Amino acid sequence: MPDFDNNYSKFVEEYMAIFEPLFQKAFEVSKFNLIMTMLAVRGVSDDGWNPFENTEDVFEEVYKQQSKFRGSLGFNINLWMYLHLIECSEHYEIVANLLNTAKGKDYIVANHVNKKFANLKVEQKIDKLKSIAKSTDFENVSVPFEEAFDNRLRNAIGHGDYAIKSSDRAGVTIADDSGFPTIYDLQKTNDLVNRSVAPHVVIRSILNQFSACYTMSELITSSPVVCNVTPIHIKLK
Repeated sequence: MPDFDNNYSKFVEEYMAIFEPLFQKAFEVSKFNLIMTMLAVRGVSDDGWNPFENTEDVFEEVYKQQSKFRGSLGFNINLWMYLHLIECSEHYEIVANLLNTAKGKDYIVANHVNKKFANLKVEQKIDKLKSIAKSTDFENVSVPFEEAFDNRLRNAIGHGDYAIKSSDRAGVTIADDSGFPTIYDLQKTNDLVNRSVAPHVVIRSILNQFSACYTMSELITSSPVVCNVTPIHIKLK
């Protein structure tokens, strides 16, 4: 297959500049809500109930084994990882609650569900982030997700309506019901995959940085909503 530019490091740098200030602002406004976000509190839970931990584990394992995947198998696995990462609700929930905290609002268990508590589609999650970020200093937080999301590629991967093209104009052939088959060349496909990976890597990295801050016991003030209006002091260990 022909060569292409690997822009992964560039995307990581761009997205770090977007997400890091938001984390810092949330930390300054409410350590309690930031910790709720870091713990991904979703109500009653038990071991093995955290989807973000599963995404982290899958991501690490896939890229640890990357050198073992040859030819089209490696290409397919990267596409499946793309689908997983752009659909992963936890990325959107983390950013939404960072925004809520930065705005002085409380942690919300589920930001991206409809009135029937069903998960929103990816494009709806992006629109929701835009809505929450409106009139803040963080209106660009939806950009990484917008740049990674390609509805036609997402649907083609999810429905198996694609093929790997290795000759002539190499890339991904999408043969769906949206029209005449089209080819996403290697550069476009690689950029989309890397744009989906970069936000995950950046968010995970910053979460780990803030988690590492808590090496000693500390008293923090809880959210009024969590403790029946009257905030209490919680000792972190």
